[in-house]
Amino acid sequence: MLNLVSLLAVFIASGVYADQVLLPPKQQCNKIAGKHWVSPQEARACMSEMTFNKKTQANVLDVITRTMAFHASTNYQLQAPKPYDEDVHWDLLSDLEEIRTRDYASDFDFHLEVQKSMKRVNDGHLMYANWCYDGVYITYNPFPLVLLTNTTEQIQNVYISPIAHDISSSVFGSEVAFWEDLLGEPLERFSGARVVLINGEDPFSAVNANAKLTGRFQGLSSRQNAFFSSSTRGTTDWHYVLGDFAELVHPVVDSISLTIQRVGSISEETITVPYRSKFNRQEHFTGLSDYQKKFCTPTKDTNGHHLYQLWSNDTQEALHSSIHTADMKPTSVVLPQTLQPNLPPLRGSNGAIQLHVLEDNTGILVIGSFEGEKGEEEIKCSLLEGLQTMHAMGVEKLIIDLTNNAGGYVCVAQFLHRLLMGEIDDTHPQPGLDTTMRVTPVAQRIVKNMLLRDPQELTIYNREWYNATNYPIDLQDEDWFRPINTTINGRHDSFSQRLGKECDVSFSSCGGRRKRLPTDPFFKSENLVLLSNGRCGSSCALFSVLLAKKQGVTTVVTGGISDVPQQYCGYIGGESVRFSDIDTALITTGLKTRTTPYQSDVPPPLEVSFNAAMTVTWRLAYGVHDPSQPEEWQDHTATIDFPLTADTVNKPQAVWEAVSLQVFSTPPALQVQV
Repeated sequence: MLNLVSLLAVFIASGVYADQVLLPPKQQCNKIAGKHWVSPQEARACMSEMTFNKKTQANVLDVITRTMAFHASTNYQLQAPKPYDEDVHWDLLSDLEEIRTRDYASDFDFHLEVQKSMKRVNDGHLMYANWCYDGVYITYNPFPLVLLTNTTEQIQNVYISPIAHDISSSVFGSEVAFWEDLLGEPLERFSGARVVLINGEDPFSAVNANAKLTGRFQGLSSRQNAFFSSSTRGTTDWHYVLGDFAELVHPVVDSISLTIQRVGSISEETITVPYRSKFNRQEHFTGLSDYQKKFCTPTKDTNGHHLYQLWSNDTQEALHSSIHTADMKPTSVVLPQTLQPNLPPLRGSNGAIQLHVLEDNTGILVIGSFEGEKGEEEIKCSLLEGLQTMHAMGVEKLIIDLTNNAGGYVCVAQFLHRLLMGEIDDTHPQPGLDTTMRVTPVAQRIVKNMLLRDPQELTIYNREWYNATNYPIDLQDEDWFRPINTTINGRHDSFSQRLGKECDVSFSSCGGRRKRLPTDPFFKSENLVLLSNGRCGSSCALFSVLLAKKQGVTTVVTGGISDVPQQYCGYIGGESVRFSDIDTALITTGLKTRTTPYQSDVPPPLEVSFNAAMTVTWRLAYGVHDPSQPEEWQDHTATIDFPLTADTVNKPQAVWEAVSLQVFSTPPALQVQV
């Protein structure tokens, strides 16, 4: 998901974040109704018409704080251990209670405050979104930035992307004229310029200010890297990611000052570049009430439902259906064809999974995501077919490109680990990491009640669990969910017993037949490389940790700031679930009913708020090197920090070729990052 409050600290300090009354109250949305492009100020003024009230505030905060009882990392995030001790140290529950005492100028302001607080824990699995505001207007700057290194002098500088004009023309179309009119010349004349100052300060100050707010990854390096543009493989094409500087999910920034030095010039100049906000829904609105009806109304998926009966009344059918996922994403930016790999895809290439072979016979496996439109089994079959094809071609070295991979199916990640390494102790019978769930009174009541109220085993707790020795757990034994007490950062907490394997990765169902996978590895671990920009989360992080720490596979992170240790992954978790999943379990097991009051630790339904959603880290994975503690808080420093230059930035094939040359042609002793 995109950064929700990016760069806000920088611009508040600069005095840019300030509303002006353009029209009488309740007419701001009328002014921009039907318009495709507007100023951030106009979009912000419309959203600020959503009235703040204490009932909405209480409902949202009650839902969040009570759902946090299921979040396994709550007390760990009070003060994470090294190497994240300076990055994760936030008492979220206390801060949310402080927010409860405040009044806000609008519900939009309240929403921004809640999100800003939640992102301070830097956890990609802990999320609160409100589709009334998030992504309705994507706010753009026409100059995506890159971090380039002079490898001769070992100097790093920030630049406007060399292809900024090509990207702007592709994404913004006729709106490019707006910027060109204000700047007084074509945008292409700014491409490749060195950025000397941002708002009068060193550009790395803006990078670090954004890193404090962007959230999602524990490691500082991964959050810094979000500031810059990058590329990723989508389901249909290669995509250009604009980065946090050039793309905001809220209209909170109006303009920015850049001091630049153009290509071929030794002089510096300062320009003021406005941001523009692009409407990002399929159907427009006509005014405030229509805006609220289309984007702010709770949907059938906002809350849970009874799995064995019709929980909601007849009026539920009148609620709007969920906004399609595509509506919440920014405009798709295709990577220019000249930058895309020109290698033919191998058999097995399918959507976000692409396989190639370089001229030096190094295999390339690109994984843009561990999930796909056609489901888990199709991805597994693509991976199996692709690796079999490479094996038949005699390919012995493999680079796995995980750049900007946010995760997906856990069992796909474990399946690929099993394919690569064969059937060894680390892949059989437990191909992943043991996990644990937080045990609180409300969770215990769910487990107790599900014995009678969930006979078909449909709720999230009612699964085929295995214990740490990989024997099935008897769910009829209420003691299986007994609390194991511990103290974390001085606070009492309780967790379940260790849960073992969850994925059967010894077989495939490709071709409609269940067939045992080859027992031998496809590759030797010393001939594997994991490549990313450090923004590899969830299942991607689990896969990376398994290979890096269990098999000693080389990890390479591209484009990071040289004096900051680069983390090759982040927010491993174990499993995330939605508030609606938890709500469904509460309703189905009788802990929430229509007619009787429920206990104070049970989250209420999102009744008076907008079209919102929340996720938590429901299970937390134990570590590899220290199995007594969560892997989430253990070190993931990359083997190699690979700097980007003008010859390699946003050019996936050029990066693969350079990494292959460095890793597979350099003695191992020279690969270790200092």
